[in-house]
Amino acid sequence: MIQQAVILMAQNEPNEDKTRGEIIHTSSVAAFDGQMGQVAYAAVAGMTLPLAREIGEFGIRVCTICLGVYDTPLLAAKE
Repeated sequence: MIQQAVILMAQNEPNEDKTRGEIIHTSSVAAFDGQMGQVAYAAVAGMTLPLAREIGEFGIRVCTICLGVYDTPLLAAKE
């Protein structure tokens, strides 16, 4: 999906910041814990910097938001 999006985004006219778009991934702080079953989170977080370097020349920025644990009523109910 990223490959297809980059093809289209690279054709955009640059804005006043000379950028053509931004790709924002969503991951988790679990990406950095090395826990079993969390490979997908680590993969998303791990590809951010190489991808940003590869497509930055086209004016496309890449970032990943890694969400943490939130204290919610749902979590409190499991005690």
